[in-house]
Amino acid sequence: MPSPLVSPVAIPTVWIEKTIVQDRPDRNEGPNRLGAALWSPQRSADGRDIYANMRAVKSGDLVLHLIDNDAITGLSTVETAADESFTGVAGSAWADRPCYRVPLRDFCQLDPPLRREWFFSDSEIAEQLRSLSAQPRSRGLFYNSKLELNQGAYLTEAPQSLIQALDLAYLRHTSKHIEGLPPTLSASEEVEEDEGQEPAERPLAQVRRAWMYAPGEKAAYWDEFYEEGVMALGWNNLGDFKDYQTIQDVRQALNRIAVNGKDQAKNARMCFDFTFTMQPGDIVYVKRGQHMIIGRGIVEGDYSYDAERKPYTHLRSVRWTNRGEWRWLEQLPQKSLTEWTNYPDALQKVEALFSPQAANSDQSPPPVISVSRREPFTIDNACEGLFLEREAVARLLETWRAKKNLIIQGAPGVGKSYVARRLAYALMGYKDPTRLRTVQFHQSYGYEDFVQGYRPTEKGFALRDGVFMTFCKRALNDPDEFYVFVIDEINRGNLSKILGELMLLIESDKRHSDWGVKLAYAEKAEERFYVPENVFILGMMNTADRSLAVVDYALRRRFSFATVTPAFGSATFRSYLLAAGVEGAVADKIIVRMSELNQAIATDTTNLGRGYCIGHSFFTPSAKGAYDEAWYNQVVNNDIVPLLEEYWFDQPELVGQWQAKLTS
Repeated sequence: MPSPLVSPVAIPTVWIEKTIVQDRPDRNEGPNRLGAALWSPQRSADGRDIYANMRAVKSGDLVLHLIDNDAITGLSTVETAADESFTGVAGSAWADRPCYRVPLRDFCQLDPPLRREWFFSDSEIAEQLRSLSAQPRSRGLFYNSKLELNQGAYLTEAPQSLIQALDLAYLRHTSKHIEGLPPTLSASEEVEEDEGQEPAERPLAQVRRAWMYAPGEKAAYWDEFYEEGVMALGWNNLGDFKDYQTIQDVRQALNRIAVNGKDQAKNARMCFDFTFTMQPGDIVYVKRGQHMIIGRGIVEGDYSYDAERKPYTHLRSVRWTNRGEWRWLEQLPQKSLTEWTNYPDALQKVEALFSPQAANSDQSPPPVISVSRREPFTIDNACEGLFLEREAVARLLETWRAKKNLIIQGAPGVGKSYVARRLAYALMGYKDPTRLRTVQFHQSYGYEDFVQGYRPTEKGFALRDGVFMTFCKRALNDPDEFYVFVIDEINRGNLSKILGELMLLIESDKRHSDWGVKLAYAEKAEERFYVPENVFILGMMNTADRSLAVVDYALRRRFSFATVTPAFGSATFRSYLLAAGVEGAVADKIIVRMSELNQAIATDTTNLGRGYCIGHSFFTPSAKGAYDEAWYNQVVNNDIVPLLEEYWFDQPELVGQWQAKLTS
């Protein structure tokens, strides 16, 4: 007898619903909530039939829900075909208009959600998606060939290969498949394994990302960021970005403070990527406008938040490898931060703009400014805007020259970074950012980052010099010049772990080859390292951070300390405010009210003390303008009050009293 026919396994059609859920009551609750139904107008506002796919949906189909342009959060099953007699939900933009409604059932929520960067930023999966988008039958996907979400495209059919690519991305990040997908649509990863052995766990892909970045409008802060070795973002009034768990949290916070009422999805993406997606080792290209590239660098540090820094409080340390001007014929992104990882052709072109050494090596030093082009920088130049007496600055420089190591300490907003940079140039005698290097210590910073250690390469591991050792080698080859190494938040790191042998070698009387030592990772016994005598170290400490460790006596003995205090009582502070455009009455109010507040903080020796007094830089405009009462109140409410809430966290009534007093 002939064998009985075996019915083929039916593969359901899968659809992608791309919808906005935030601030839409109908998608959050009730019969038309996410996972309970699909619904849309029957025609667009101009009469086009762009929702035709709603009529193609049939019972048993599957729907993946991509919400708020951010993540796929669940999967549902279609219960019945579309109801074409449905009218739009009251209160929505399509109220009382002819609409389609497709009932859904068996909603499975993905935990965690499938984030869009998981499939767009994985190089292997991204290539699959890009190839799929180029096929003639794939024009109706929810994304385009640039791996950007298509506008509109509420409901799109997903080919089997697309679903398998999405499931593969989810599998790689969670070690499990998308819940609810039938096996015929699930991804499979074949792993070669010996018989009788457990399959090896597949490591997550390590992607080196590329970013296009604008350092302020028209690259206004490029010089400053280049000198400091940082990149930064604004949105200061959001506080620490790490306090937000998801991109939706960031978006909601931005929407609450948006003055134009526009949805802040794109800005939320920038903030979230800067904090969580960007990683040390990523490449950053710097742009000015939409047709000029002005720099290139390598991300070195994790995200950090500095509440007292102006104008931007959100930072990452970057080693800038190139600086100049290169014309870019195509249009660059308008956003301040855009990931370029998925544009290989553009990346190849932009790398070709730089020298072969810079394009292939992350160790190229910044160009040296010639003697003829140096800009002299005297003590008088340093005193401009410091609100310090000339004699005090001169004494600081004299102490620093003798000790070699100086720490500037002070409360939030006293301008420690500003003071440090001006002192560094005054010590050099000229303004030369190529001989100034800045890093920021943190809890995970180590000896390997600072001095020397093994780093992963394409062929395994290689011994690499850390940032300080590289800096010292440059100084050693240029003995007639002063080099300044600035360490921000010097007491945030584990100093013994970071410095190692340098705890001895940085002493002023040990700056000679006679004191050279073999470093922990040195490969040859005869290799000896010492800190050159033309290297000067400048540390910075925030005296009001409760989380900071106390600097041990071993380090205190090797550094001189200088305290920067608030300048509200300075004779030149009021003149500075008036020259910057602050109204006279407002300037007087700043001086009187903030002096009173600092007096209260200083006398509260139980909880606070002088180390917690609030600095003047909160009220120092960076450019001339009209600074009135409204500006003053904004600074108080957005910057000063949140700081007081942290200071007096257990005395909210006292915070309220001071807020009322400051703004009255």
